[in-house]
Amino acid sequence: MLFTPASIAVKTAQNLQMTKKALQTALVERKELLQQAMGALKSEFIALDGIVDEIGDLMLPWWLFPDSQLRPSIINLWGMTGSGKTALVRRLADHLGYDHMLLRFDMGEYGQSGTFLKYTLTSQLFQFNNKAPIIMLDEFQFAKTLEESGREANNIALRIIWDLLDSGVINFEGHVNTYYTLRGYKVLRLINECLNQGVEIRNGIITQGADIVKKIFGDFVFGYYDGAVDRGEGEGFKDEEYFISDLFCTGIYEIKSYEYGSYRDAADRIRTFNSLHEIVHFITQIIQDEEKPKTMNLSKALIFVVGNLDEAYYMSSNINPDISPDEFHRNTKKINIADIKFALQKRFRNEQLARLGNNHLIYQAFTTADYYKFIDLSLNNLGQQVLERYGMQLEWDKTIKQIIFKEGVFPTQGVRPVMSTIRNLVESYISKLLLYLIENSLDRVERIEWSYKRDRYVFKIHQAKRKTIKELTFPVRLKVNSLRKSVNDDLQSQVAVHESGHGLISIFATGIVPEYIITRTVDSESQGFTYIRLPEEITSFQLIKDMIKIGLGGYLAEKSIFGAENTSAGVSQDIRRLTELAHLAVRDYGMGTDPIRTHLHLYGGNPYQSSFTDQHEKMVLDLIEQCQQEAEAIIAEHRELLLEMSWYLSSHSRIEKTQLVKMTQDYAAKKGLAPIPLIDAKGYFKFKATLQALKK
Repeated sequence: MLFTPASIAVKTAQNLQMTKKALQTALVERKELLQQAMGALKSEFIALDGIVDEIGDLMLPWWLFPDSQLRPSIINLWGMTGSGKTALVRRLADHLGYDHMLLRFDMGEYGQSGTFLKYTLTSQLFQFNNKAPIIMLDEFQFAKTLEESGREANNIALRIIWDLLDSGVINFEGHVNTYYTLRGYKVLRLINECLNQGVEIRNGIITQGADIVKKIFGDFVFGYYDGAVDRGEGEGFKDEEYFISDLFCTGIYEIKSYEYGSYRDAADRIRTFNSLHEIVHFITQIIQDEEKPKTMNLSKALIFVVGNLDEAYYMSSNINPDISPDEFHRNTKKINIADIKFALQKRFRNEQLARLGNNHLIYQAFTTADYYKFIDLSLNNLGQQVLERYGMQLEWDKTIKQIIFKEGVFPTQGVRPVMSTIRNLVESYISKLLLYLIENSLDRVERIEWSYKRDRYVFKIHQAKRKTIKELTFPVRLKVNSLRKSVNDDLQSQVAVHESGHGLISIFATGIVPEYIITRTVDSESQGFTYIRLPEEITSFQLIKDMIKIGLGGYLAEKSIFGAENTSAGVSQDIRRLTELAHLAVRDYGMGTDPIRTHLHLYGGNPYQSSFTDQHEKMVLDLIEQCQQEAEAIIAEHRELLLEMSWYLSSHSRIEKTQLVKMTQDYAAKKGLAPIPLIDAKGYFKFKATLQALKK
């Protein structure tokens, strides 16, 4: 066929069109793969659909067009421990077939050892030079550059992390293998001697002067001789093959192992040489490349910055399992990007925050429903394993799920305690159950119903073609839930009165019913607590007064029921807090008669020494006294309801909001009172209604 310029142009256009179609096809396939990975992650992880969708959207440009990146793409994941941050990134890499391109660095492992981090980073990542890996910087809060005092942290060696996050280009000194480079220089001297005496090679094989090479090199080997012999290498080669033997090429491999997979790769390269000059140039270049500074380009990388920020997740220090997960979830829903940046500002300098970008994904605490979904998923997976391995079906009663929840859920610690509880309370008993079936020759078991009742597991064993059901029980030792059991003793009675006092004042002073009251708790630092959801967005003088009244409720209830001489030391925390509130109102918020701020922190001095007078002190005392009188009036007027709440809580470790509402309204009906107006936190303030009324 005759090729003319016109035909060549047509052919080029056709090839270009085919290339475009191939590119379009490849992009569509990669997008579909990413979507499939996102779907798989949603099925594996509970309550993370929103996070997964955000990750998919943010990483799509990198996934499709990594070569167009001028700097790494950064996605920040922040949350409390056990929320699935690290696991999500790992599974993402697995689903994308990218597990070989994922590198995780735990910043908590390095601490002040930044030099070691630099060595690890550059040695492990050099293979990804000019490629598009996924890098995970885990436990990133430990890479802080500021101490709590605001001073610079002594970890300047971690600067390589900020270079990575900024441009992705890292300049570093090569990891020089001193032993082999020094031997390399000796090799060059010996080869030059061979050159001077007329040694010649072809295809790496000595064609002239093999005896000269043997004499000059003698017993010298480039690599570790003993190691070569132990591997069964270095034996049986001819004198003419010296320069392609493992005893020679192992040294080249050790100097530049990231380029040569083994000494044989180096030997294959030498087989292309037809003169000793080429070998000299080859070894010289290897040594010079090893010794000169290096540049690693990771600008095409996707970097996940993963960490826990206690400054933003302030509730993370509370490990009390008796606080509802829904309350922690509600609090974490309020955390926004401004909160995250404010928290990061306490650990990092502003220019470093800028390098993290604005892609901050905020994990929320799991709800009660989320935990039950996780328990269901875990039990279903476990049941499927038993069915596939042993051919019998496990049916979980809801009591099993409830006891796992009560025993394993610590809301600020995520799913890890739940997983541990399932291992201890379920998997270990499966082993006991299987052993029992074997020892008692119970074969052809089709299904087993598993329930919990009165500190015992109950197993109902169904065998094929048998009408009778074998029932088996195992005692269960619970470590957490047993601490919640009511004991109906003097301590619980005292706590019941105290906590009922808080709840009673809240109901009649604000109209807000506590979410729950607890008189037996797992928390070793408190015997009980009352959880009241008061307004949080606005702090007014009236709200502070109501909070002071509620704080006094425990003390005043004890005083009313047991007498002043029997009030407990447990009121100390309440009194400290309400005193602080009164001081805040007068000293900080200008809510006294003088609208000034007297609470000034002076360097080296008393924080209250600025313009705080006896008059202001009297305002604080008067405020507390006024609140005390109003709270005492509520206690006196509704003492009957206080007693009813206390009686219940002295024999029950917990009462819920719905029960409290019914108890309150039943009390009102019994006393011939109108239904007591009850509100939630959102109904506390009437600012909008007041403004609208004034407009009319």
